[in-house]
Formats: sequence, structure tokens, C-alpha cells
Amino acid sequence: MRTIGVAPYAGVLRAASLIQQIRAVGFDILATESYATKGNDNRRYIVARKK
Repeated sequence: MRTIGVAPYAGVLRAASLIQQIRAVGFDILATESYATKGNDNRRYIVARKK
């Protein structure tokens, strides 16, 4: 779909990289947790506040 211009680019970020990028633009990380429903189905939850 992306080849024919219908779908946008979708990338994957590691949690540590995302947290680093959030801090770099001036946010404080208040909490991070990981939630899973089955097996290795992890979802990262990050709470941040502007400095």
C-alpha cells in the first residue's frame, strides 16, 4: 500500500529511545508502565509533563 502512495510510513520505536526523545524536547517523565493482555503483547504507557 505504501508503494502506491496509499499508506503512510510506519516505524517502530523502542521505549528507551522514545523516552529519550520526549526528554530532549523539554518534558519530565513522571511514570512509565508496561501493560500486556496475552503473552508478549506489551504496550508502553508513558506520562510526561512539560518543564
